[in-house]
Amino acid sequence: MKTVKLFAIFATISASTFVGASTVTISGSSTERVQISGFNSDDDVVLDSSISANFAGAGKTMKSLSSAGDVSIALPGNNLLGNLIDINAASGTVSAVDIEGAFSMNYSVMEITNSHADSTAVATVTFGSLSLISGSVSPNDQMQSIKFENVNAVVNTVSGATIGNNHNDGKNISTISVGQGANVTWNGAQAYGLSGRLIVNGTFTTNDTPTFDPGSLVTIGSGGTMNLSTFVVFGGLESIGNLNQLTADGIGFRGGVANIYEDAVWNVRGKLHIYSGADVSIYSSHVTLSYATEPRVLLEGGKLSLYANLIPQVEIGSNINIGILGTQESTLVVGADVSFGYINQMSNVATNIILSDGGILRLVYDNNPLTLQSEGLRIFNFEENKVYVGLNVTPGELGFIKLYAGTDLESFIGTAKLTSDGWLTAIPEPAEWAAVLCAAALAAISFRKRKN
Repeated sequence: MKTVKLFAIFATISASTFVGASTVTISGSSTERVQISGFNSDDDVVLDSSISANFAGAGKTMKSLSSAGDVSIALPGNNLLGNLIDINAASGTVSAVDIEGAFSMNYSVMEITNSHADSTAVATVTFGSLSLISGSVSPNDQMQSIKFENVNAVVNTVSGATIGNNHNDGKNISTISVGQGANVTWNGAQAYGLSGRLIVNGTFTTNDTPTFDPGSLVTIGSGGTMNLSTFVVFGGLESIGNLNQLTADGIGFRGGVANIYEDAVWNVRGKLHIYSGADVSIYSSHVTLSYATEPRVLLEGGKLSLYANLIPQVEIGSNINIGILGTQESTLVVGADVSFGYINQMSNVATNIILSDGGILRLVYDNNPLTLQSEGLRIFNFEENKVYVGLNVTPGELGFIKLYAGTDLESFIGTAKLTSDGWLTAIPEPAEWAAVLCAAALAAISFRKRKN
């Protein structure tokens, strides 16, 4: 960003009173950005944007910030505090930010807090619309963020919010951060772009549907809780903390890398969708899927790696089932002893199952637990007593299962058949039978020679 000259503050500020807390009005300039400064920390600041909407953050503390028009704030720079809004209230509902028009901010930090101890107050934060993005499409490293620290807040974005753009390969990072001790409820649409970030170390509840670019990143930290009220599709995600899906809509992943770590507790009411390009790893044994009839994992062209068993919580039935859809290959990595009811392959695209160290896959549906298309399943790293399907699988379904000793197609060892106790084993291919018969013939010749 080019150096910004600042309009003389004394010429643009008026105060309703000069004793104690007051309302201070700062007017924009048609020639320069005007610094938001020249007031006390317990003052209410009004930005008059009738001449110009362009202002500059100056690291000052105020009680509230408002404007009847559009506002654009830039500066003082990456990770530098532009504006600190401290409601300092014991109780009640207090306006922290009220921008009636469009609000945009870049190259600056806005922090909203409540310094009053043991407070029950709720701060309201209202934007006609919110645009938290870099103002440039050319390569640069400008960053911008809105932080909530030690405050109960309700955010209203009347015409929606855009956090992060899709320029510069994910640079120009734009962040909404909910710190420990903060409890934020967000009303209104949120769109997180390639450079958009959401960091939750407190409690974050969204009552509308946020959208996430595959390159965006959501981080739920230790002690953090994210509450969802609608179906949400994530891009990138890192979760040590908790997630609650409060309605029967489920969640999905598309295009990004997602990790749900051991200490995370997730309660998802609905289906878990693994869309194209997603690479999702679950290490936590506290991920619960619940549904009125049957919870499902839907593999729709992505990759799901399980290093812990998912927990079913259903009103009818007792198992989580797998559905396979879409026009691209899906992959399931099994890195623990995991159980599902059945696998229903609804599209004729091969599905890969990779048995990782310690991986055992059990399909426990009483009737036939496999419904496969002709492309079927490819099971890699196959070993005996690693895939259980019971005794009710039809020979036709078994013929659609190909087994591999390694992780590539050249390690093919044969199609599947059942053992007497319901585990999969391999029927050797003709070339392998030839090798077996050849070895037996050589052994017989050797035996006869020794006998003679």
